[in-house]
Amino acid sequence: MNPTRFRLRFSDHELAKVIAESKLPKGIQITGPSQPFIRASHGMDIVVYVNIQISSISLVATLAIFLAKQLVAYLKERKQKDTTINDKQIKPQRREVLRLIKGVLADEKARDAQRAKDNKQQVKNRVVKKPK
Repeated sequence: MNPTRFRLRFSDHELAKVIAESKLPKGIQITGPSQPFIRASHGMDIVVYVNIQISSISLVATLAIFLAKQLVAYLKERKQKDTTINDKQIKPQRREVLRLIKGVLADEKARDAQRAKDNKQQVKNRVVKKPK
């Protein structure tokens, strides 16, 4: 089975770093955080990307539990109640993190389907010249 890959956008670069440097559950790989990006279209905020790869879609719940635990520890230390991931305020609860991940995966699936449709249309629209 092909691994599932996706990215999360963190507004808190320290949180992204803590998650990327944590001991990960088996079958989950995290790379990043990236260099900070300034997004002018979103009110000049700064985000960092973290790339996540899971070896099996069945590990989504495991990933959600892992991220929720990391959020609880980090936010408790910082005396915060929530953080912003993918432009959504997320509380450190497994249900909210799972909803976020499922939404990201659904978006990725929709993008992949659109890419496949676009590629098929491009192939169909190509003009094949016959040799004379």
